[in-house]
Amino acid sequence: DDTFIGTVNEDWAVESLPGDIFLLGTHSWQIRRIEAGTVRVRDAGDAPPTVPFWQGEAPARTAELSEEVSELRARVDRFLEIGDPDRARSWLVEHTGIPPEAAAMLVDYVAVGRAGLGVTPTLRTIVLERFFDQTGGMQLVVHSPYGARINRAFGLALRKKFCRTFNFELQAAATDNAIVLSLGPHHSFPLDEVPRYVRSQAVEETLQQAVLDAPMFISRWRWNLNRSLLVLRYRGGRRNPPPIQRMEADDLMAALFPEAAACQDNRVGPVEIPDHLIVRQTLDDTLHEALDVDGLRRLLLGIETGQVAVRTVDTTEPSVFAHEILTARPYAFLDDEELQNRRTNAVSLRRGLTVDLASIGRLDPDAIARVHDEITPQPESSDDLHDLLCSLVVMPAQAPWKELWHQLVARGRAQAIHHEGCQLWCAAETLDDARRLFEGDDTPAVAAVRGHLELSGITTVDELASTTGLPAGRVTSALAALEREGQALQGRYSPDADVVQWVARRLLARMHAYSRTSRRRAVQPATVQDFVRFLLRWQHLAAGTQLSGDDGLVTVIGRLQGWEAAAAAWEHELLARRVRHYDATALDRLCHDGEVAWLRLRPAARSGDTPTGAPNKATPVSVVLRTDLGWLLEATRGGTEPIGPTVGATAEIIEVLRERGACFASELATATRRLPDDVERGLWDGVARGLLTCDGFGAIRARVAKPARRRVDTVRFSRLTRAAHMPSAAGRWSLVPATGADVDRDELAEAVAELLLNRWGVVFRDLGRCETVRLPWRDVQRALRRLEDRGLVRGGRFVSGFGGEQFALPEAAEQLAHVRKLPASGERVIVNATDPLNLVGTITPGAAVPAIRTRRVVYVDGVAQ
Repeated sequence: DDTFIGTVNEDWAVESLPGDIFLLGTHSWQIRRIEAGTVRVRDAGDAPPTVPFWQGEAPARTAELSEEVSELRARVDRFLEIGDPDRARSWLVEHTGIPPEAAAMLVDYVAVGRAGLGVTPTLRTIVLERFFDQTGGMQLVVHSPYGARINRAFGLALRKKFCRTFNFELQAAATDNAIVLSLGPHHSFPLDEVPRYVRSQAVEETLQQAVLDAPMFISRWRWNLNRSLLVLRYRGGRRNPPPIQRMEADDLMAALFPEAAACQDNRVGPVEIPDHLIVRQTLDDTLHEALDVDGLRRLLLGIETGQVAVRTVDTTEPSVFAHEILTARPYAFLDDEELQNRRTNAVSLRRGLTVDLASIGRLDPDAIARVHDEITPQPESSDDLHDLLCSLVVMPAQAPWKELWHQLVARGRAQAIHHEGCQLWCAAETLDDARRLFEGDDTPAVAAVRGHLELSGITTVDELASTTGLPAGRVTSALAALEREGQALQGRYSPDADVVQWVARRLLARMHAYSRTSRRRAVQPATVQDFVRFLLRWQHLAAGTQLSGDDGLVTVIGRLQGWEAAAAAWEHELLARRVRHYDATALDRLCHDGEVAWLRLRPAARSGDTPTGAPNKATPVSVVLRTDLGWLLEATRGGTEPIGPTVGATAEIIEVLRERGACFASELATATRRLPDDVERGLWDGVARGLLTCDGFGAIRARVAKPARRRVDTVRFSRLTRAAHMPSAAGRWSLVPATGADVDRDELAEAVAELLLNRWGVVFRDLGRCETVRLPWRDVQRALRRLEDRGLVRGGRFVSGFGGEQFALPEAAEQLAHVRKLPASGERVIVNATDPLNLVGTITPGAAVPAIRTRRVVYVDGVAQ
């Protein structure tokens, strides 16, 4: 039977019809009948609601209730300030009538929130809290217990100001107690400036522009059209369907308020609001019913006059007062983004209240020291020092590095300049930037300050001025430019800081991460032995970790692509050890389908028409995914094309392939009129030069196996039939495509960084030296930093014993932590010397094992025997 739910007004009824489903609590109800002042419903089971979520805007705390909530907070806060939580619990039980258990929970909740923010938010004190989320972005929470109507207005006004300042639409939400603004990774600003973004004199104009696109304005527009009879609820004695009413309302919007219905691409500047009765009434209803613009004006006036105090705090994790707004449901949203796409979902929340009130929300000094230790440069060679100079533009002379400096000067790669009696070092490539730096050019000043900020950690303007040689005023201007770009943040981060400090955004995010106990435990450095054990599992060489099937083979090739190993070692030593029940036909099928290719990425150094000789099993080749071939060629060859011969079999084969396209070996023998042995040597010479490839891996098998010449009993006298005696070689031969000249260097660096992360899981400079790519490590390092800023990569100290910054995929960091906990079991793994995991002499101690396919390396529990 019908169930009586409650009274409704006609405005709500016109937007809801019998058959609509709404959510009450956690249960769905379907409307059966709407009568004058009442609504009757029936159980809708698990059906999802169809009534728009913005109907939830109506319930909001009154000003009187907000005053009582604020007074309750203030009273508990005063007891906590004098260190007497027992009196706070007793007072709550006596004056509110709640049981002692509830009073204890309430006092503990306020105590933890107060410890995180330093103060309890009330009507006399609002708090601005900012913290990093898991994606590298930031969340700004305004703790304002003024009720949802004022907070909605405040949130919309702030959102509009941020949109105009950063040209970026922010996600925002507001409840009775707080406002949240989800900031991207490029938003950076002093936190104490936020209250000045919205002024009391101009708040109404700002809100008028902010609400025009909000659902609350559209709904009240339709209601006013119904009241004024411009849109009829009944026509011809019959109910005018709500969809038709909405269409008519939209048409009137375009006629009466054309700029509100205009295309966003054509809108420039603020919307001009027409002087029309319906428009004025709708704006008035929105600003004074759904919102409380008068209450917001009083709040802003109190902030401007000092009657309302504003506290700002940067925390390492959200305070407990922020949990409510971070988990708010759609009725609190101030934008039209869906729940599953909210940036607040990227915030990790504690499951309970912390007991360590002394350190909650604070940067751990050990975390600061740890990050400073990670970023401290320790050049081990003159090339390392050159990379450092290129990233810093200029740096003061350093006594411990003078020997490396003199090596650079002797090679013409560095030069000293003198400024105001001080000697500064710079690389030859940045000499012009260094000179323009002291001539007043702002561009090199920003680059220099950025480089030193990345290696200084938490620092000050005076410290940066001493390291860059610039006056404090120019350093401040450069820091302001970096702050606008979202790369630098200012605040007081050290416990004893008495001046404004600056820090690179990504380093501060890392400090926040290290300050969390759980994250700090997850990234404790592993030993080299444990790292090798992890790599054996990451590369699927350890027992029980092998993959299977075509998908497993593609995954293995993705991990190994870009690595060059002896042609004869690829199938038996590299692929078969990683793929369970390896089938050679699977690789042939991938090659013929165009998914996989093989070639020599880094050509052999030879000149002119000197051939390579007979086919060689040790000729290094690489197996790659064909979709990645373009940027791999660019990364390994550096934009230079290999030089082909001008005469001989190889030159003739290249000419035929250039004219005809891909050909079989027998077709090449016919076209060049050469003996099969000459064609075979020419093909292999082209492979060694990095000029030729084949669409089948059987070509490599045919050459390294050297099959016997097939006997043909048919008598042949014609010259045209001699090519029929070619040895078997599966697949067609073709030219290696030329490298792309339009590859963006930053994108190329990110592709290389992704390659290294996929291969090793954890990446640092010593591992990068094992690779064949020609990109400088500084470019790859910058790409890894960008990936860290986006939340895709973790930065930290994952493996002990190696200098410089380290980066890891999140899943690799977790697997490395898991491997560290595994006990030694005598695990024995045999690795071919041409395998990437032949790390003896580079990562693990001992004499290096040459990359010869007949050699082996045996690991027992990660230790080379």
